[in-house]
Parts: sequence; C-alpha cells; structure tokens
Amino acid sequence: MKGHLIDSRCLALTLYVCQAAVLGIAQKPAPETKSSARFEEAIRLLQNGKYSEARQEFLETAQREPSSAECFYYLGMAEFGLHDLGAAEKDLQHALRLNPHSASVLYNLGVLSLEQKKAGEAVHYLERASDSGPDSPELSINLVRAYLESGHEDKGLEFARSARRHYGANTAFALTLGKVFLSHGLIPQARELLQQANQAAPHSLR
Repeated sequence: MKGHLIDSRCLALTLYVCQAAVLGIAQKPAPETKSSARFEEAIRLLQNGKYSEARQEFLETAQREPSSAECFYYLGMAEFGLHDLGAAEKDLQHALRLNPHSASVLYNLGVLSLEQKKAGEAVHYLERASDSGPDSPELSINLVRAYLESGHEDKGLEFARSARRHYGANTAFALTLGKVFLSHGLIPQARELLQQANQAAPHSLR
C-alpha cells in the first residue's frame, strides 16, 4: 500500500484504482499526545512506509499513554499500512471512543470499511466525518463510492453533483470519480468526467 505525505503529521493511504478507489486522509487529529523525539520519529517511520517499525513504536507509546486518541489513531494507520485490517479497526475504534468527534478517525474508519466491503458502515462513518470536519475531494469520492456500493445510487449521484460544484476543476477528482462511476456501470456519468479529465490533462488516461 503506497503512502504519501499530506501534511507534516498526516499519513495518506492512496489507491487510485477502479475496484478500490480508496483515498487517504485529508484531515489530522487534534494533537494531544505529548510531543517527543521518539513519537515524532514514529510518525516519520509511518510516513516513509516503515509500518512494522512504526507500529512497534506506537504500541509502546500506547502503553505509556493509554488515553491518547492520537496514539491509537496512528497505531491503527500503521496496521492499515500492513493490511492488518482487524487490528486497524480495533485501534481506530479505540481512538474514536477516546475522541468521538475526530474527523480523521471517522474518515479512516470509513475507508477501512470500504476495504472490508462493509459499505453500509462506510456510509455511517463518512457521513459523520463530513459533519465533523471540512470536506475534501477524497472524502467526497469515498462517500459517493460508499453510497453506490450500499445500493443508494440516487444519493451517490446527488452527492457527486454537489461535490463537483466544489471540486469540478480538480482534474484528479474528475478522473478518480469517473473511474468510480465506470466501475459501477454508470457509463454516461463516467464518460463525462473522464472526457473532462482528458481535456484538462490529455495524458491522464494513458
């Protein structure tokens, strides 16, 4: 699973593929763990894709600071990177109990639910994430996908129209949403978005 940096304390797990269009976090949890050189190094390990080492560091921090939502959040993300989805879900759920309004935790639980083919749960978490923090192209695309996969095509199309008013000029957004529509057999909607992306960046579909 490929990671890239969104900001200095935020891991993004991004898979731009039709069958699993999972886009990584666009928010970060409120920092609450006491900053230390060791904790910062664990975050750098996470951002650099060294998930096993990062997980060990966060496990040790969690033992010292069992009430830190941020620590369990990052621990869950390390486990997500290792594709240990059961452990990731357990620790992200624990982070959510410690910080019930964290948009980042809610968002990543939604992404995790999509990975686990639990579309109904994904809708629940992603809607809460949208209510708890600022929307983003990533959140919008994943919520559309969750609606479609849970059988709520009308809601998915309606939400997509709303999101396009905000992010329609974003070529990556148009391309990824077009691929999501294509993978769900929504050919006219997919064609419109993919043509838009191709006009903006002619090499994007190659």
